[in-house]
Amino acid sequence: MPTYTYGARIRARLHDLGHTQTELADVLNVTPQYISHVLSGPPPSPKIQRGIEDVLRQWRVQNIQRRRKHYAG
Repeated sequence: MPTYTYGARIRARLHDLGHTQTELADVLNVTPQYISHVLSGPPPSPKIQRGIEDVLRQWRVQNIQRRRKHYAG
C-alpha cells in the first residue's frame, strides 16, 4: 500500500473538489507560493493544517449541497 505525503493528499483532495492551490491560498489569505511550499515540503504546523482541513471540509459540504440541489430539481 503506497504511503502518500501530506502534500499529495491535499493536492488529491483539491482535485477531487474541483479547486486549485490558488483558490486555497486566497481563502487562507496566504500567497500561492506559500501553499506550493506547504504542499511540496514537510507537513506544515498544526495550525496551518487545521486551516487547510477546515477549508477543504467546507468545500466538500458545498459540493454536496450543490449536488442535492441539482438532483432535487
